[in-house]
Amino acid sequence: MNADATTRQPGRTDRTSTQDTASAVPRPAIGSRGGSRPPLTATLAAEWMRLRSIRSTWVLVAVGTVLGIAVAALLAVAVGATWDGWSAADRAEFDPVVAPLVGTVFTGVLVVVLGVKVGASEYHGGLARVTFAVTPRRGRVLAAKCLLVTLMSWAVMGVATVGIAVAARLVFGAYGVPMPGFGEAGALRAVATSVATSPLFPLLGLALAMMFRSAAGAISAVLGLLFAPAVLGGLLPVWWQRNVLAYLPTAASDSICFSHLEPSPQYLPIGAAILVVAGWLALSIGAAQYSLTTRDA
Repeated sequence: MNADATTRQPGRTDRTSTQDTASAVPRPAIGSRGGSRPPLTATLAAEWMRLRSIRSTWVLVAVGTVLGIAVAALLAVAVGATWDGWSAADRAEFDPVVAPLVGTVFTGVLVVVLGVKVGASEYHGGLARVTFAVTPRRGRVLAAKCLLVTLMSWAVMGVATVGIAVAARLVFGAYGVPMPGFGEAGALRAVATSVATSPLFPLLGLALAMMFRSAAGAISAVLGLLFAPAVLGGLLPVWWQRNVLAYLPTAASDSICFSHLEPSPQYLPIGAAILVVAGWLALSIGAAQYSLTTRDA
């Protein structure tokens, strides 16, 4: 046999030898350190680091908390200063627990802006490409953002709600306005459920920002949902309030928080209200997930 036949020619590659060599190189197993994707905790930590590094985040948190407490305190002062001139019917109708919680609306609006910011900031300067390159599973990115917005909402609204309750109690006490204890007349439930449901609109804002890729459009849409029952409630017949407005997220969340304290044609039974709130969240977050997975970064 000719020796040249057994000698490889320069420039030729032995395909069989290459395949054997490639198969001999160990590949990282799924779940090992080399082949693993960033876990949800790492994605959450990255989102938190990004959010806390922006100065406007802390401006929104501080202004929202102080503004909510200040509005509640001013309302309590206005009530206390005129309390002696109120009729017995007006005093009986006034709820000193629910009324000061109007301050949470102002805090909530700024927390909504914070939620929109978490979603819309992804599309500034091509940041989304970097995020999805590090974490290709876009659903995990969305889950981390939702968890971050939920925790931030609970923290900010929790501090603001407690501050509002304490400020209102101090002002009402100074003016001699009777104030029930936190365990009386469902006061504790109203305060606790107000905090528990606080992530609803920030999460809606986050989802809409991921879909619209625009902060302005998302904020406008969420504020429309937030204030629609209050604006249209007195203008529409009772049938519309019970069968249309009652199924908007504001009326549903108010049903959870305040239906045991005051009647309203927009309030749903507690079980139905919880399902409506869950439905709004599932629909919006599901739509955001679909938008993320079907559109380019």
